[in-house]
Amino acid sequence: MARSSARQEEVSTTRLVTEIVEHRRSSFPDDEVAWSPRANTQVSCDKDAVRVVLENLLDNARKYGGGRVELTDSMRGARWRLEVKDAGQGFAPGDTERLFEPFERAEGTGVEHGSGLGLYIARQLARQMRGELTAASPGPGHGAVFALELPLAREAARG
Repeated sequence: MARSSARQEEVSTTRLVTEIVEHRRSSFPDDEVAWSPRANTQVSCDKDAVRVVLENLLDNARKYGGGRVELTDSMRGARWRLEVKDAGQGFAPGDTERLFEPFERAEGTGVEHGSGLGLYIARQLARQMRGELTAASPGPGHGAVFALELPLAREAARG
């Protein structure tokens, strides 16, 4: 798999996420998407790929988390981290990596639509940008946190 994308560019994290969230709010006005940027910085990324990843995470929050989601960002060393938190169905901690396998969906959720490819594709896109996509949950019924990490633009330039 290629480790970088030809369409990578330096972008403002606050501007990019705000644009995606505003589009989401206009498309799904009943969803509650809270976004309070804290770590405005520049990352090296493919903006379209970030849009796909974040839309996928917001779609999952809509399906499994009741449409209410909180986005927070922070700096972690030479990386920017965006967390997508919901208070929905969650999952068993031992199932974390299985969620990223192709054609997998959360069990026993009552959700019948979707191909089970969204998280797999989102993780592949994150990795193509030299980033990572992870998930965590304290267990069923306790919500989930999905986190996208991307390299800061200055670190990406160092290669």
